Amino acid sequence: MRPRCARGAGHLIEEARTPEQAFDKGVRFMARLAEQLIAYGIPGLPVFTMGQGRSARALLEMVFGKKR
Repeated sequence: MRPRCARGAGHLIEEARTPEQAFDKGVRFMARLAEQLIAYGIPGLPVFTMGQGRSARALLEMVFGKKR
């Protein structure tokens, strides 16, 4: 069985009408992928920021919730 998000995020980003929608769709895609990996029992989830702290933070908040 293939994971739901195996197609990639390219089509989602192409459907976005604004850069903010593209960002949100990309983060949601990666969050679903991360949640699937966690459900499969991976021991850790590496996140490479590549100088893009905003996207890394959005991803981690979506997967693990906001820091209080």
